[in-house]
Formats: sequence, C-alpha cells, structure tokens
Amino acid sequence: MCSGYTESRLADGPDNCSGRVELQHLGNWGTVCDACWDRRASNVLCQQLKCGTAVAVPGQAWFGEGSWPIRADVFDCHGNETRLSQCAVSSWSRAVLSHGLDAGVICSGSALSALDGTVRLAGEGACEGQVEVYYQQTWSRVGGSWSFSEASVACRQLGCGSAVQVYSSSPSGTGGSGECLMGVQCSGREAHLGNCSTPHKLTCSSREQVSIVCSRNGPVWLDEVGCVGNETSLWDCPTAGWGQTDCGHKKDVGVVCSGHWPIRLVGGEGGCSGMLEVFHEGSWRKVCGDSWDAMDVQVVCRQLGCGSAGKAHSNATFGMGKDDPWLTEVNCRGTEMHLWDCPHQHSRCQHQNQAGVTCTGPLYESSSAAVVSTQPVPRLKEAPASPCIPAVAFLVMGALLFLLLAVLGVLLFQNRALKRRENFLAPESPPAPRGMDYDDVGE
Repeated sequence: MCSGYTESRLADGPDNCSGRVELQHLGNWGTVCDACWDRRASNVLCQQLKCGTAVAVPGQAWFGEGSWPIRADVFDCHGNETRLSQCAVSSWSRAVLSHGLDAGVICSGSALSALDGTVRLAGEGACEGQVEVYYQQTWSRVGGSWSFSEASVACRQLGCGSAVQVYSSSPSGTGGSGECLMGVQCSGREAHLGNCSTPHKLTCSSREQVSIVCSRNGPVWLDEVGCVGNETSLWDCPTAGWGQTDCGHKKDVGVVCSGHWPIRLVGGEGGCSGMLEVFHEGSWRKVCGDSWDAMDVQVVCRQLGCGSAGKAHSNATFGMGKDDPWLTEVNCRGTEMHLWDCPHQHSRCQHQNQAGVTCTGPLYESSSAAVVSTQPVPRLKEAPASPCIPAVAFLVMGALLFLLLAVLGVLLFQNRALKRRENFLAPESPPAPRGMDYDDVGE
C-alpha cells in the first residue's frame, strides 16, 4: 500500500536546504510534529533535496509556525533510502498537535550549516560522543561543566531525542583549534544552542571536555504492555494506550531474537570499515573470509547505515581475533536487508582467514569507533519505490461509478413513466366503417 507521501520541501529558511519540514500527503501539504521526526528521516530528506546531509534538526517551530495541517506520522527510515516515500510510516498517533511543534531541518548544503551554535558529536555514534560546537567560523570542543539543560538542547538540535548522560572526557575528536568554548548556559527549552547564552573561548590545555549521550529518537509510544505470550502481534496485547505514558527514554526496551544477530566493524577507521563481528549467545564472533565478496559487503554496509560496498577483505586485514570464525560460507545476493537473511553455514575455517568490510562511508557525520547494528524495528508500511495509486483514488472512482449508475437508473425510470402516460392520454381510434350490404342496395 502507498504511504501517500509524494513531494517534500523546506520552507521559510534562507535557502532551499533549510527550513520548516513540509510534506505533501495525498495531494495536501502539511507540517510534521518535531517529536515524530528524527535525524535519519532528516538525512533522507536532505539527500532527496540534493542538499547533502542533515547537520541540525531544530524543532519547536524554529523556522516559524506553518499554516498547513500538522501530521504526527512517524517515519521509520534506515538511512539508505533516497526518498522519504521509501521509508516505512506508522500513522497511529492522532493526538491534537500545535504548530508550535513544527519540525525543521538544516542540511549541510545550506548557508545555516555554518551558523554559530551548530553542534556535532565525535565518538560512539551520531547521538553520542564529545561535544563540538561551531562558533566564530571554527569548530571547538566544549570545556567546563554542562548540565542536562545544555545537553537536552544539543540532543534535541541533533534530532537525537533527549539527554541520557552528561560526563567529562579526555580530549579527543576533531575540533579545529586548541580553544574550548566555555560558559554555554541554556534553560533547556531552546531548539538550538545559538539561542543560549553567548559563550567565550579559553585555551583547552589539558582540561577535560564535555561528552553527552542522547536517547533514541522520538517519543515513547507504549507503556505497561501486558502480553500473555500467545498473541500473534504486539498490538493484540493490553497497554496503557497509544502515547499514554509517563516513561522516559532511560527505560527504553530492546529485543534480540534468536537467529537475528547484531553486527559491528572493529579495527578500522571511521566506524564503517573493519573486521566484521556477529553477536551470538553472549559474545562477539568472527566471520570467515572464504567466499566473502562484494555482495556480502553490500548487505553489511546497508544494515549498518554505512552507504554502499567499498571493498571485501579477507586474511585478517584488520587483525585476528582470539577464536576461530563462527559464521562461514556466507552467500548474499546483495539485495538482502540483513546479514542473517543470507544463506550461510557454521563449518570450520582457518583462524587467520577472517572477513573484513570497507563501506563507502557513513550516511552522516558520526564516529571514530565501531558502528553496531541491533535488531531493527519491524517495518509497518512498506512504500514501494515505483509510483502507485493511493487507496483513496479507488474510493473516489467507485463513488463516481455508483453516482453514474444511479443517474442512469433515474433516467430509465422516467422514460418508462413517460411512455405509460402517453399511452393513457392517446384518443381511441374510430371504428372501421361497416361493409355495404348489397341486398339493401337492391331494394
């Protein structure tokens, strides 16, 4: 079934690559709730608009309030989509929303990408790491102490949900100067660090710098789920109600199913290259390099959100682990979404022959450490890549056909009634003249 989303744009920004998110759904334009919008969806939108990648996801109508209806649909993008219409969409939330929650996006192709207060994280992932802020045409690390107020603004600005942890760390990252920003103070309600107090710069020296951990993106939708265990769908289980929760992201739950393995790359650079490891039964296992090729690498890169296949490695290019490879004879077609979808075996493999991966690169600025893929959220609505007719079009066509048949029926009834009336009012024909009697004539 079609998602119904066709066109996208960024409105009321200084250029076409930044602004309020507006999407066309079944021919009607609308804005998007900031709690239903995240960094992955923003990256897909920026790529669709040929504006690079997302550098900020400011909410709270940072680009002004829209006048179109606001939608609460949640886009479940994996990052390898080229258009938003290819992302799965859940349309369950029907809460009353305000345009004060309109979502916005700043792409790397926008002039605002060099705006003071733009933030990025260097570390474990796009939503975790050491804080770096763009200020006075330079990327600088952040020194001093941060509270959850400042961290919450940074996480929200990145489209990474709410702040989970704030801590000090040793200097690292890619900040372009030896100076640190000090004195950043926020109330916690701002949509962008540029709206907080004006910072000042000091020499970093050996002082520790600020790192943060953000939560998963978006709101918490379910709480008090009480499944018995024999249900065929999670939606058959009793809950507190959709969106009815007092639960925070610190209590987010996760699932790893048997036969579905998280994967990661270690020993490489940038998080999208390295020796491939698969998590199974409580430990990380290696993958054999026999028959390892570009098709297998394509699936791994797709699953990790690291672009497309760069190179397939074998013979322990990124080092050797302690144990023999566990997964062998992997034979992907290249179209699978996950490594566990590919044919594979668990046979013997030489210890030094371990598979490695190099992808073309992350889909957004992220890490210098391993990228880990966990169990994905089930896709709720698959939107086909090819154009399709929305279901509402069939309803409209059916209604028009019914109306046409009704009109034809009325015309037919009126025609029959008119004929009956004409027959009733027509005068009777005079009787035919009687034939002449020749006997009478003779008389």
